[in-house]
Amino acid sequence: MRLKQWVLLGLLSTVSLGAQSEILEVYRWQATPGMANEMLTTWRAAKAIHEKAGAKVYAIQGDIGSDLNPSYLMRWNSEAEWGASKDAMAASQEWQALWAKASAEGAAKLQWSMRAVNLDPSVKANSFDDVNVFSLFIWRPAPGKTPDLIQAFAKSKQIHAALGARVEAYLESFGGVSNLHYSLSFESWSAMAAFNQKLERSEEWAKFRAEIDPQNATLIDSFTASQIPL
Repeated sequence: MRLKQWVLLGLLSTVSLGAQSEILEVYRWQATPGMANEMLTTWRAAKAIHEKAGAKVYAIQGDIGSDLNPSYLMRWNSEAEWGASKDAMAASQEWQALWAKASAEGAAKLQWSMRAVNLDPSVKANSFDDVNVFSLFIWRPAPGKTPDLIQAFAKSKQIHAALGARVEAYLESFGGVSNLHYSLSFESWSAMAAFNQKLERSEEWAKFRAEIDPQNATLIDSFTASQIPL
């Protein structure tokens, strides 16, 4: 996708929340001591139900910079698919029974949840199977500077993609405060390491960083994580 198209679509997403963009829901859980296996067993059962209802489900394990707790992710291709899927889940007796069982078992406690919208509507919810490790950077734009940050994301995406990363950018929705998330993902930790080495040597990246206005946004969090097979 060309730079101007990506920026324009990102700007439209800040208004429409991306009616045709990938929708992501993240649920971060803390396992009860000694019950991590029970939590994952519940997640596997939940995945079967949620995918039957139209979601694409993944799980990730927090790593460097995180609290090391895992998260349960659901993805949809559009706002319409998200709504239909949520209705199907709400009507699912199988889901209600699993939720009641899991609540009584108490294998994990929900820490946090959030919905986000991908700024690139060409991304499909089922295209993340090969994303095994990633690094995430969460930015808070200064008042009135969201368009500038989206434009900076678009320029950095061109550089990072050319160096071997898969790049996604998300705008927070429910559960968030309109921060922007910038994700770099890879097939393996070795691939991430190779990317990091290339990035350190990149004159284009160094030039771009020197041109960024630090007043446009504040980095409020960053961490790495890896995908958990379910």
